[in-house]
Amino acid sequence: MRHPVFSYMRWAKEHGAVHGIDLTVSSAPPLPLPPVRDYEGHRQHPTGDGDRLVEERIATRYGMPPDHVLFVPGSTMGNFLLVYLLLERDGPVAVEEPVYENLPGLVNLLRGTVVSLHRRPALRYRLDLEETRAALDCGARLVLLTDLHNPTGVHLADDELHAIRELAASHGATVLIDEVYRDFLEGPVSTSYRAEDPTVVVTSSFTKVYGLGSLRAGWILCPPVLRRRAAELLDYLTVVPPTPVAAAVDAALDTIDERLAHARRSTMAGREAFGRWLAGRTDVDCVLPDAGVVAFPRLDGIADTEPLCDWLRRERDTAFVPGRFFGDPTRIRVAAGASAERLTAGLAHLDEALPRFR
Repeated sequence: MRHPVFSYMRWAKEHGAVHGIDLTVSSAPPLPLPPVRDYEGHRQHPTGDGDRLVEERIATRYGMPPDHVLFVPGSTMGNFLLVYLLLERDGPVAVEEPVYENLPGLVNLLRGTVVSLHRRPALRYRLDLEETRAALDCGARLVLLTDLHNPTGVHLADDELHAIRELAASHGATVLIDEVYRDFLEGPVSTSYRAEDPTVVVTSSFTKVYGLGSLRAGWILCPPVLRRRAAELLDYLTVVPPTPVAAAVDAALDTIDERLAHARRSTMAGREAFGRWLAGRTDVDCVLPDAGVVAFPRLDGIADTEPLCDWLRRERDTAFVPGRFFGDPTRIRVAAGASAERLTAGLAHLDEALPRFR
């Protein structure tokens, strides 16, 4: 069976990283991993689904009953499980645009049809509710979103989420929100998921905010019946999460608030530096991110940023992500939450390159 290629991930693995200034990274600076070791007791001989102890701690952190949490190998796996279970075969799925390519890619992989919900910069990337209504009226029973939005860093506002939740409920649809960046928002951690309301389900992980990407550890928040179906599907894929990973996450949860504070503090200086750079350019259009590590500027006079990104990587050892991977080739995705020093140096190389490609 042929499958669509996840072109951004192929590019990132083959061409994205550089030895110099890497501004493709979309996570907080990593912290040391907790000890990765095997566990005694239930983790040596796991029974049940996910990991009971980790799920209980995630549930407590986000104010959920434990049976609404499934520990999975990363948010990417969580997205796959939920799209597989919620997609009506050959049916339409409403997907935000610009978009992290994995989301429409999963719809295509599972033989659905993507219907775009345009997040427009003129509206600060808020969703067009009438467009959302039209997609639901035409039969979409699944809506795929990110919060913070990837690639712009814009937060899904409370009134916006409320309206989308009501629209979906009135059509018998489900909204899947990938919240892998959401904990960058200031204040206590929270989620769009409500245990009493099956309209919105959520995926997230310990990757982007908490510096544990190499563990591939994430979770799903969903009603218990859907959790059970996701766990049954996971039986075919990984059976249970690796016990050393569950043990490491359990240890990391002991200092999770310190990791969160580090992530928010370390990315703020970069966003401020990015804002200063943007204020000094009249030929770059960008909505400043609400929080997090990414921004999505449009470069005036450049129809396709990929040749520019290729030149920067080859000639200046500096990497940005071409916007075509998110649906807009006139833009680039920038690691706006990188260290201020690294970001300033990379943006200086971009300043140098822009006249060459106009």
